[in-house]
Amino acid sequence: MANYWYRNPGLQAETHTPSWSSFSLCQIALRGCLLVITAYGLFTETAAAMTQKALTQSVAEGHRLFINDGFFSANMVHGQPETCATCHLNGGLSRGRLLDKRSIPSLVNAIAIFPRYSAKLHKVITLQTQIRVCVNSGLGGMPPAYGGERMTAIISYLGSLAHGQTVDIGGAKH
Repeated sequence: MANYWYRNPGLQAETHTPSWSSFSLCQIALRGCLLVITAYGLFTETAAAMTQKALTQSVAEGHRLFINDGFFSANMVHGQPETCATCHLNGGLSRGRLLDKRSIPSLVNAIAIFPRYSAKLHKVITLQTQIRVCVNSGLGGMPPAYGGERMTAIISYLGSLAHGQTVDIGGAKH
């Protein structure tokens, strides 16, 4: 503890190191609160940094999977396995093109429009289901597992494309 200076009745300066008993309960509580607030601030800052790092890594892994992973596809284009980037051009930022030359939309708002109704499947589907259908049917590959790390990474990447997009899944307004 810090040394406190005070003057005694004889006007001599003395040094006094207070013991816990010389503090009031209020002073002890205040010091405890300050300690807790400081510790919480350090924890929160660390938690925020850890969150940002984990999300950044997930987006980077999703981008890597999107560009490079064929999900064990047997389909080849120019001697290379098909990947998401084969059809979804410019990392999904531009309109894409299927191998049969049909145009497909960009993926910029993909995260903002799911869940949505699939006329092909005759039901409402999630983005995870759409990714699995695309990998299975489009690439001829093995889709990532629902909720798995690879699926989470792809969804993180698609989410990173959607900055500023309006969420609009259609259907009834509440």
